[in-house]
Amino acid sequence: MKKNKSLIQMTVQLSLVMALLIFGVTPAQANPGATFTVNSALDGQLAHDTTPGDGLCENTHQVCTLRAAIEEANAHLGDDKIVFSSAMNIAVDVAGEGPLPDITQTLTIDAISVWNTSSDQPGIKIAPTGTTSVQANGLTIKSDNGNYFGLHMTDWANGAGIYIEGASNSIGSVGHQRNVISGNFNGIVISGSASKNNQVAGNYIGLTPDGSAANANLNAGILISSSAAKNIVGGVNTDDGNFISGNSYEGILLDMAGNDNEILGNVIGLDVNYVGAGNGTYGIAVFDTDFVYIGTTANQTNYANNFVGHNNLGGISLYSSDDAFIQSNELVQNKGLGVEMIDSQGAFLYENDIMDNTGHGVLVDGSLSVGNTIYRNSITFNSGKGIELLNGANNGISAPVITSASTASVSGSGACVNCDVLVYIGDDDEGGLYIISTTADTSGNWTAYFMPSSITSSIMTVQTHNNISGDSSEFSAPKTVQP
Repeated sequence: MKKNKSLIQMTVQLSLVMALLIFGVTPAQANPGATFTVNSALDGQLAHDTTPGDGLCENTHQVCTLRAAIEEANAHLGDDKIVFSSAMNIAVDVAGEGPLPDITQTLTIDAISVWNTSSDQPGIKIAPTGTTSVQANGLTIKSDNGNYFGLHMTDWANGAGIYIEGASNSIGSVGHQRNVISGNFNGIVISGSASKNNQVAGNYIGLTPDGSAANANLNAGILISSSAAKNIVGGVNTDDGNFISGNSYEGILLDMAGNDNEILGNVIGLDVNYVGAGNGTYGIAVFDTDFVYIGTTANQTNYANNFVGHNNLGGISLYSSDDAFIQSNELVQNKGLGVEMIDSQGAFLYENDIMDNTGHGVLVDGSLSVGNTIYRNSITFNSGKGIELLNGANNGISAPVITSASTASVSGSGACVNCDVLVYIGDDDEGGLYIISTTADTSGNWTAYFMPSSITSSIMTVQTHNNISGDSSEFSAPKTVQP
């Protein structure tokens, strides 16, 4: 009986297929998407697409505008692409027709073919026309898996150059695929819990199109907020990093963002000629955001150092943000602190170069700031202390005391029981070059031995680290090495 039933089902299926073929009906095919070529910079009342969804981008005058192309792509099935017939300045009629439509379907906007090769700048500029108080973004992306290359987004003073509420979008890439996003209120905003796995790579943010001077975004260069998680600013590949400089406030601001956002391989505070173009406050500021990764990927298998320098209040600031990983970065010549941690716990600050800042190298402040590991960094030539712990930070852990130092060993006391003692070549109360570590005994005494060739300076400092609590101390008072 089961065999007969199966035979009947097969016969019915075959009959249906034959009927479809006889009457010229074929099964539906997946739509691979269309390419729409913008050939007019027109915007305004006449810029709309005539029949969205018909696969044709044209207004009533049979030209394709950017507004019409987005309308058509939103209504058309498939992963569509917008390209341009020539370089053009698109003045968006925000006051009359409103901002460009939100992008609600997977879309690529690719302006590479009209890149200005003589000046090495984008050929497509998108800006609002006239002066308006209307809150508007240059592009609002509410879709996933899009790509946006070769655009100059500027003068969106009441919004963002690019605003993202979607996942897995790529903003820029390497070489001529970069965007220039400057002169807006925020440069790029990534917001909302649906905004995950977006990557911002290879762009100029807060600089002129040639990258040689500041053109500030009035707030932050990049803002990641409202539970947006697992986004990447920069990347681990060559040229993935952005130049994020010259912005009026933060270069990068994470404000109540989700976990596992990564900041990798960027230059923050310099122009493309590596001349100072600092951001107005911090290079990177992290507020009420946990598990941010700066210089390392979230799985800690790849690293790409950020250069953070010349920023007006400091390099990196953590406020009420826990479990940050800050590794292998250069925090240099900031007009303030190298790194500050306020009411933040569980940070891991490892193998960074923190030097020549006008404040402390590292400041940890507040009784809530505990378990912060400061380990094997090069901290030197800062105007303040190398490490400053204030108001009960890191559980008030004390720095060890060096009692003797020679070219073969260093000894001391005052470390916490069974804690690591890290030995540095240093000056004053800083540690410029990590040499070796040892472990304190049950009385807090310790001795470290090394080869005489390791000693290249006559000054030595140490700090201690509690492996159980994660607390690290300030540097000790320096000790002159005796031959």
